[in-house]
Amino acid sequence: MAWVAIFVAVVIVGVAAVLTYLGKIDGSHPRPDYCYGYRPHEILEKNAALRDVLDFIASGAIAGGDSNLFRPLLDRLLYEDPFLVLADYQAYADCQEQVSCLVA
Repeated sequence: MAWVAIFVAVVIVGVAAVLTYLGKIDGSHPRPDYCYGYRPHEILEKNAALRDVLDFIASGAIAGGDSNLFRPLLDRLLYEDPFLVLADYQAYADCQEQVSCLVA
């Protein structure tokens, strides 16, 4: 199960990096109406696995020990999350688990 969390962490970082590169999370795009009232911290409080993934990213373990490298990304996810990445985390993890069971 730990490798699933690591895989999802890498996917989250990768997706956010691509979106940043493309300029899609620079605040220039208005949030859709369904995003208002969305509080990423509430998702995090309810999902221990997601907390573990974000703590893993924050630890610097995938950044050569640099715990500040992904700080802007984590802050963006925790305080804004314009693409509802945290809201979708459990669906990502569940899907990866199903795929893992099929492959095994």
